[in-house]
Amino acid sequence: MTNDDANPFAPPKTVAQQHALADTRVIVTSWERLRLWYNGILLVPGLLILIIVGIDGETYIGMAAGAIFVAVGANLAYLLGPLAELYYCGALSRPPAPRLRLVLFILGIAFSLVVFAAMILPALFVFSLPDQP
Repeated sequence: MTNDDANPFAPPKTVAQQHALADTRVIVTSWERLRLWYNGILLVPGLLILIIVGIDGETYIGMAAGAIFVAVGANLAYLLGPLAELYYCGALSRPPAPRLRLVLFILGIAFSLVVFAAMILPALFVFSLPDQP
Protein backbone atom coordinates (compact mmCIF):
# COMPACT_ATOMS: atom_id res chain seq x y z
CA MET A 1 0.00 0.00 0.00
CA THR A 2 1.45 3.33 -1.00
CA ASN A 3 -1.35 5.64 0.12
CA ASP A 4 -1.24 6.40 3.87
CA ASP A 5 -4.99 7.16 3.89
CA ALA A 6 -5.75 3.60 2.76
CA ASN A 7 -3.30 2.09 5.27
CA PRO A 8 -5.09 1.40 8.57
CA PHE A 9 -1.74 0.90 10.33
CA ALA A 10 -0.30 4.31 9.35
CA PRO A 11 0.09 6.75 12.22
CA PRO A 12 -2.41 9.60 12.24
CA LYS A 13 -1.27 12.92 10.81
CA THR A 14 -0.69 15.66 13.32
CA VAL A 15 -2.53 18.95 13.17
CA ALA A 16 0.73 20.67 12.18
CA GLN A 17 1.19 18.28 9.24
CA GLN A 18 -2.39 18.90 8.08
CA HIS A 19 -1.91 22.68 8.27
CA ALA A 20 1.43 22.50 6.46
CA LEU A 21 -0.15 20.53 3.63
CA ALA A 22 -3.06 22.99 3.39
CA ASP A 23 -0.65 25.96 3.41
CA THR A 24 1.47 24.41 0.66
CA ARG A 25 -1.66 23.80 -1.42
CA VAL A 26 -2.70 27.46 -1.02
CA ILE A 27 0.75 28.72 -2.03
CA VAL A 28 1.03 26.47 -5.09
CA THR A 29 -2.49 27.13 -6.41
CA SER A 30 -2.10 30.89 -5.87
CA TRP A 31 1.17 30.96 -7.82
CA GLU A 32 -0.28 28.84 -10.62
CA ARG A 33 -3.12 31.37 -11.03
CA LEU A 34 -0.53 34.15 -11.18
CA ARG A 35 1.41 32.21 -13.84
CA LEU A 36 -1.42 32.85 -16.30
CA TRP A 37 -1.08 36.60 -15.71
CA TYR A 38 2.71 36.36 -15.97
CA ASN A 39 2.56 34.61 -19.34
CA GLY A 40 -0.13 36.97 -20.60
CA ILE A 41 1.85 40.06 -19.64
CA LEU A 42 5.07 38.74 -21.19
CA LEU A 43 3.26 37.72 -24.37
CA VAL A 44 3.19 41.35 -25.57
CA PRO A 45 6.96 42.01 -25.51
CA GLY A 46 7.54 38.46 -26.77
CA LEU A 47 5.42 39.13 -29.85
CA LEU A 48 7.19 42.45 -30.33
CA ILE A 49 10.54 40.67 -30.37
CA LEU A 50 9.23 38.14 -32.90
CA ILE A 51 8.01 40.96 -35.14
CA ILE A 52 11.35 42.79 -34.93
CA VAL A 53 13.35 39.63 -35.59
CA GLY A 54 10.96 38.69 -38.40
CA ILE A 55 11.79 41.97 -40.15
CA ASP A 56 15.44 40.89 -40.16
CA GLY A 57 14.59 37.86 -42.29
CA GLU A 58 15.00 35.13 -39.67
CA THR A 59 13.51 31.79 -40.65
CA TYR A 60 10.21 30.82 -39.09
CA ILE A 61 11.76 27.71 -37.56
CA GLY A 62 14.47 29.82 -35.92
CA MET A 63 11.88 32.28 -34.62
CA ALA A 64 9.72 29.46 -33.21
CA ALA A 65 12.71 27.79 -31.58
CA GLY A 66 13.79 31.09 -30.04
CA ALA A 67 10.27 31.79 -28.77
CA ILE A 68 10.02 28.35 -27.18
CA PHE A 69 13.46 28.74 -25.61
CA VAL A 70 12.53 32.14 -24.12
CA ALA A 71 9.13 30.89 -22.90
CA VAL A 72 10.66 27.87 -21.15
CA GLY A 73 13.39 30.05 -19.62
CA ALA A 74 10.88 32.62 -18.38
CA ASN A 75 8.71 29.94 -16.78
CA LEU A 76 11.73 28.31 -15.14
CA ALA A 77 12.70 31.70 -13.72
CA TYR A 78 9.08 32.12 -12.57
CA LEU A 79 9.56 29.15 -10.23
CA LEU A 80 11.81 31.30 -8.04
CA GLY A 81 8.72 33.15 -6.76
CA PRO A 82 6.81 30.15 -5.38
CA LEU A 83 10.05 28.61 -4.18
CA ALA A 84 10.92 31.76 -2.21
CA GLU A 85 7.47 31.86 -0.60
CA LEU A 86 7.60 28.14 0.25
CA TYR A 87 11.00 28.57 1.90
CA TYR A 88 9.83 31.70 3.73
CA CYS A 89 6.75 29.94 5.11
CA GLY A 90 8.53 26.67 5.83
CA ALA A 91 11.71 28.04 7.39
CA LEU A 92 9.95 30.58 9.56
CA SER A 93 6.85 28.45 10.25
CA ARG A 94 4.59 31.16 8.89
CA PRO A 95 1.26 30.90 7.07
CA PRO A 96 1.06 31.80 3.36
CA ALA A 97 2.01 35.43 2.73
CA PRO A 98 -0.17 37.11 0.06
CA ARG A 99 1.72 40.42 0.36
CA LEU A 100 5.08 38.70 -0.12
CA ARG A 101 3.58 36.82 -3.06
CA LEU A 102 2.45 40.07 -4.69
CA VAL A 103 5.83 41.76 -4.12
CA LEU A 104 7.70 38.76 -5.55
CA PHE A 105 5.33 38.62 -8.52
CA ILE A 106 5.78 42.32 -9.33
CA LEU A 107 9.57 42.07 -8.96
CA GLY A 108 9.58 39.01 -11.23
CA ILE A 109 7.52 40.80 -13.89
CA ALA A 110 9.81 43.84 -13.68
CA PHE A 111 12.93 41.68 -14.00
CA SER A 112 11.46 39.79 -16.96
CA LEU A 113 10.55 43.04 -18.70
CA VAL A 114 14.10 44.32 -18.18
CA VAL A 115 15.42 41.12 -19.79
CA PHE A 116 13.03 41.60 -22.72
CA ALA A 117 14.12 45.23 -23.05
CA ALA A 118 17.74 44.11 -23.12
CA MET A 119 16.82 41.83 -26.01
CA ILE A 120 14.76 44.43 -27.91
CA LEU A 121 17.00 47.52 -27.60
CA PRO A 122 20.00 46.15 -29.53
CA ALA A 123 17.69 45.07 -32.34
CA LEU A 124 16.09 48.51 -32.48
CA PHE A 125 19.53 50.11 -32.57
CA VAL A 126 20.63 47.92 -35.50
CA PHE A 127 17.51 48.86 -37.50
CA SER A 128 18.08 52.58 -36.87
CA LEU A 129 21.57 52.59 -38.39
CA PRO A 130 21.85 53.93 -41.95
CA ASP A 131 22.76 51.45 -44.65
CA GLN A 132 26.49 51.10 -45.12
CA PRO A 133 27.86 51.35 -48.68
